[in-house]
Amino acid sequence: DDFLRCLMDCYNITTGQWTAMPGHYINSKGALFTAKIRGDSAFTVKHMLTLEYTIAANVWKPRRQMKGFPKSGSLWTCLLRLPKSGPVTPKLDVEQEIPLSGASEGF
Repeated sequence: DDFLRCLMDCYNITTGQWTAMPGHYINSKGALFTAKIRGDSAFTVKHMLTLEYTIAANVWKPRRQMKGFPKSGSLWTCLLRLPKSGPVTPKLDVEQEIPLSGASEGF
């Protein structure tokens, strides 16, 4: 419930749509949720349970509950889109280089 409250400001009342906001959220009891917003629904995943919520009559309503997370290729699969400007590649400073684990220096 606390998780759903933190997403309220992402709901567009005029269009009735959610903004795309995937991420991890923690409620007041310390439970970690993973979430994905699709259209007018918020999907939360906790352990092996997926819950879908919508807004109806200005209140949160659970739409359905599923075991696990939807499989690839299903109706609820979420796609990752690259920005229109092209892929962003992070640049590391010499001081920030990350050594590869398990790599031998004798190559």
